Amino acid sequence: SPVHSSAWDTRISHVAALATRLCQEKDAVHSAFCSISGFPNELIVNLACTATGEEHVPMIMLYVNDTLLPQMERSLGIQFEVRNLHFAVAGREVHAPATAGLKGCSPTMD
Repeated sequence: SPVHSSAWDTRISHVAALATRLCQEKDAVHSAFCSISGFPNELIVNLACTATGEEHVPMIMLYVNDTLLPQMERSLGIQFEVRNLHFAVAGREVHAPATAGLKGCSPTMD
């Protein structure tokens, strides 16, 4: 079975930490957490983002799909095989529609 290299693990954890921070810096974001797992040929991104209000969710989804994920992919030099994206509003749940060409769009565990 393939063995993770520590350099690769460090790289994906750095990119995930940066993505978490970039999300959290947005005024409309209440909280965010990003993690990346898998191998270069089977990369999985998990991103949970909670908005301060429902009116901010579309903007946050657009930012994640159009800006943040492409930046992460460029940084890693690899496209994500699976994107597990979970958007919520502080105090209640809102699930992202499984459109926008996402291969995987299932809720993450909080």
